[in-house]
Amino acid sequence: MEEQRRDALGARHTHLAEFAPRVLAGLDLKASAGDQPLLDAIRYVACNRQRQLLPDAPLGILSAVYRAWVVDEHGRVVRTRYEIALWLAARDALRARRLYRASSHRYGDPAAWMMPKAQWAAERVEFATVFDRPLDARARLEQVQRDQERLVAALQHGYETGVDVLYDGEKIVGRRPGAKLVPESARDLVASTHAMLPKVGLAALVIDVDRDIAFTDELPHAGGQQARSPTRRGQLLAALLACATGLGYTRMAEASKFTERQLREAAERHLTIEHLAAADARVCEAIRGLAQASTIDLEPISSSDGQRYPIIGRSALAGFAAREAGYRRRMVTWMIWINEQYAHFGSKVISVTEREGLHTLDAIVLADDAPEIHTADRTARRSSCSPSSTCSADGSSRA
Repeated sequence: MEEQRRDALGARHTHLAEFAPRVLAGLDLKASAGDQPLLDAIRYVACNRQRQLLPDAPLGILSAVYRAWVVDEHGRVVRTRYEIALWLAARDALRARRLYRASSHRYGDPAAWMMPKAQWAAERVEFATVFDRPLDARARLEQVQRDQERLVAALQHGYETGVDVLYDGEKIVGRRPGAKLVPESARDLVASTHAMLPKVGLAALVIDVDRDIAFTDELPHAGGQQARSPTRRGQLLAALLACATGLGYTRMAEASKFTERQLREAAERHLTIEHLAAADARVCEAIRGLAQASTIDLEPISSSDGQRYPIIGRSALAGFAAREAGYRRRMVTWMIWINEQYAHFGSKVISVTEREGLHTLDAIVLADDAPEIHTADRTARRSSCSPSSTCSADGSSRA
């Protein structure tokens, strides 16, 4: 699969060559320590784009797989393939900020991101009036100090009286004015109900599933390396759980015997989109082969839902969701499609400000077995979503 992917990229060289060299030349790139050979290779190729072969091209900056791919049967470096591999290496270096613009904020002055002093002096009075803040910094600090002392006093009073501040055994929690206290009997009922629920160990469950169907065999090394260390399987499963549950690599490292670096390396080298899709297909095929699935005539139905997540950094899809995160953090919506056997067959990240109904058909029309009925959480009606029909945002269908 990786070889086919590289060949497909090589076939697109003519299209990529129309803009990739110009983009790299126009960025005025600088290299961090250890990445100067990559920057030198970019400049070397820019000066020799009229040649078909590059006898002096440095191969050490490429991975082992690409080093073998860019060389022809006579051991000569083919320029078109070398450019593809070089552009991919430059993309990864730019993402990791190992290559950066000379005028970027990597080593820039933080004051350059603030309002210019002349503009601040002209608008300072207006901002102080709008936000009701004193112009004198000392007066503002004294005001903040008084507010903090007042809040601490109110917190202490509420904790002692149990009126507005409660202690749940682990942390101090607040209560909105007028809210009724939960009876102790209701708390006991919740605790007893939770005690009766079965506790499912996700780690043991994933290990058992992998032992039965070996879905980790569909997660090879992205570079084509065949040998795998004895601990790599455990690292892959831990990385999968960290991503699937939102736990993150740091907290997963604290809960497992693996380090955060090992989990990140396992995810970067094995959990590619193509590999995850192949592993997901194997799991779905195993679910269809279960005895329960073969004896029950399940109606071909699917469902979709979106989950909102805050992001770090900038994204064109990100927007504000006041109900979940206010106006301080931007969020995106991650949509997931599942079939009648709870098997996942599609996912997509969309803008948090867009209606999910506008994207309902995106994964359905690309599914191998398109469901005849699709449901969503914002309507109680089921709608026909076969390729010959169209689902509208309100859940109705039109043939």
